[in-house]
Formats: sequence, structure tokens, C-alpha cells
Amino acid sequence: TLFGCFWTNGQICSATSRLLIHKNIAKEFVDRMVAWSKNIKVSDPLEEGCRLGPVVSE
Repeated sequence: TLFGCFWTNGQICSATSRLLIHKNIAKEFVDRMVAWSKNIKVSDPLEEGCRLGPVVSE
């Protein structure tokens, strides 16, 4: 699910890394996922409404 992709910034052993979507709904699913992802508020995790904070890269 989308929650599984972005919860804890995707940096957890149980984060969603693959989704198996039937081809009949794939385009609509991807379109909705992209639209939802574009609305994720990226900011200071202490700020109200923040859904994605700093990401560790090393």
C-alpha cells in the first residue's frame, strides 16, 4: 500500500518495495498513486501535516 511505501520514509525492513497490480487496473492505479504521492507534505517532522521528513542516505 502507499502507507507501506512512505511510512518511516520507506526506511524500514517491512517497507513496500514491490506492488503486484493486475494489468486491467494498472494504469489507473499508477495514476492515482502518482497523484497521491505529489500531495505528500515533505518538511520538518515536527511540523503539523508533515508526512515525509529527512531521509538518511549513508
